[in-house]
Amino acid sequence: MVKTLCPMCLKDAVIERSYLAHVKYPPYVCTECQEEIPAMYVEDYDRYPPVVMNALGFRGHGKTVFFASLFYYLKRMGLAKLWAGFYTQALSEESIRHVYSNMERLAKGLLPEATPTHNFPRPTLVRVHGIPEMSNMTLVFYDVGGETFNDTRLIQEYADFIRHSPSLLLLASITECQEGSQQLHDLLNRCIIGLREMGSDTRRKSLIVVYTKSDLMLDRMNGRFSMLGDYLRAEGFNELRNVSPYVRRMQEVSDLLCSWTCEILGTEEFVNLAQSHFASVTFCAVSALGSKPQEGRMPVNVLPRRVLDPLLWVVKGCSTKK
Repeated sequence: MVKTLCPMCLKDAVIERSYLAHVKYPPYVCTECQEEIPAMYVEDYDRYPPVVMNALGFRGHGKTVFFASLFYYLKRMGLAKLWAGFYTQALSEESIRHVYSNMERLAKGLLPEATPTHNFPRPTLVRVHGIPEMSNMTLVFYDVGGETFNDTRLIQEYADFIRHSPSLLLLASITECQEGSQQLHDLLNRCIIGLREMGSDTRRKSLIVVYTKSDLMLDRMNGRFSMLGDYLRAEGFNELRNVSPYVRRMQEVSDLLCSWTCEILGTEEFVNLAQSHFASVTFCAVSALGSKPQEGRMPVNVLPRRVLDPLLWVVKGCSTKK
């Protein structure tokens, strides 16, 4: 019996048909948690291996909105016009409902509903096929309530998904941080402790620091950091036509954001801690909505900026390891 990663309980488990006399097409079931597993996830496991996507960050820092905006970008922005053969595909009815409900809310100018507190999330399973020069895979999305990251014990209880993720996305809105450098350091510190207590070595993982709500940070990106502002203001869609040059520019932006993090935010200790405990550390900045919402609604149409960059870092890392 071959073990695979169950997306429901995140255990390496045997997933097999549950043969029931009264069912014509019996479902696949995990032998560990007894949850039903989508057939496409199981049968195409080798061609589309799972990659766990996570979002570490405190409540109000834009994790749920970022994921909703990423789905919106993948489905609505016309990437198949740039990349021959590209498509995304939800693998279950539950995933279809989650992806499209959040997309529709954004299209109507509404924000997605907040993530429930202390509730291990049901995964959203999305197949990604045809990003040039990168591997095909099934993205397994988990969105955990921000309160989880206020306590190391809660991280250990709910964050098995972190242990199985090759790359950790640390999402932080500088505008929401009252003491930016200390909050970033404390969040990362708690995650490292939680992972080590769970027997997971962070030095085998990549850390991707994602600054959310970056449209509110543009006035702090001037002088020698003006290129960051230019990058974030640009729509960036046509640049994705040629992925390799785009990724090279992402690296330039990452290097400059690292310097900006130290010099403007004064977070040298945070950067040193990250670089000491992870195999690699990269930085990116996104604007999931393009502008600031007002009373839970968007005053203008949603205009995502650079929301694909964190995903490309994750997919690139997985493709390189293969």
